[in-house]
Amino acid sequence: MIEQRVSRLLGGDLVSLRRIESRGYGTAFHAIAELDGGQTAFVKAGAEEVTSGFLRDEIAVYRSIRGPFMPDLLGFDEADPPLLLLEDLSAYRWPPPWDGPAIEAVEESLRQVAATPVPDGLGAIEERREWLCGGWAEIERDPSPFLSLEVCSPEWLADSLPALREAAESAPVEGDAVIHLDVRSDNICLTERGAVLVDWNHACRANPRLDLAFWLPSLQDEGGPPPEALLLGGGAFAALLAGFFGSRAGLPAPPTAPAVRAVQLSQLRVALSWAARELGLKGVA
Repeated sequence: MIEQRVSRLLGGDLVSLRRIESRGYGTAFHAIAELDGGQTAFVKAGAEEVTSGFLRDEIAVYRSIRGPFMPDLLGFDEADPPLLLLEDLSAYRWPPPWDGPAIEAVEESLRQVAATPVPDGLGAIEERREWLCGGWAEIERDPSPFLSLEVCSPEWLADSLPALREAAESAPVEGDAVIHLDVRSDNICLTERGAVLVDWNHACRANPRLDLAFWLPSLQDEGGPPPEALLLGGGAFAALLAGFFGSRAGLPAPPTAPAVRAVQLSQLRVALSWAARELGLKGVA
């Protein structure tokens, strides 16, 4: 029983375990636990093989990295299904809306993440280069899912794809800093100590500019500034992101994240326009 495992990890009698809807797009179990002394905790548990694998990856990150940009770790159990118990952040503000101080808080937290000593065993982005940078190659192999999104014409794609692919595949993603690699509003909480990032299962060693770049399409989509306002000279990153989202948004939704395709489409629209501006590609909205 999850209740008994949570009680054991928190070291007290459990009063309630209230399931909550996640702000994210996965199907993992999420709940708020309350002990008889009033302590609360956020509880995350795997729901099936995919989410359990992600959660074990996240637990490994919490075991090796700590900082004010992460929730406090309260406990974990890697049995089946794995459990992760974290600081309850539900009383704080989760954007949007965005304003100047909120944007600056995220930028500062990303600087702190990048300055964190890299722990032994943290994977390098090179191990995921094809997954990250291969979107335009996949679209070139089969453009029909991408074109079904109607974000551009077939003629524009044919003319622009060589430049987009070259830019994306040459993006400077390698680096020696810790990065989160999934920065967007549903993974950001604004607290008294600054912006706290959640969902750390994709963390790796890479160029810290990649974290900033990944955040910017969703930031503009939610009423924030255009990407160029925060990241100058980001054309290669913009092309990478447009290919990353574009190669996925037109596919059937995975059962473990049924709402993710709509989110990818909204980020694609911003990233593709950003890439077109940076690379001088005319004719896309």
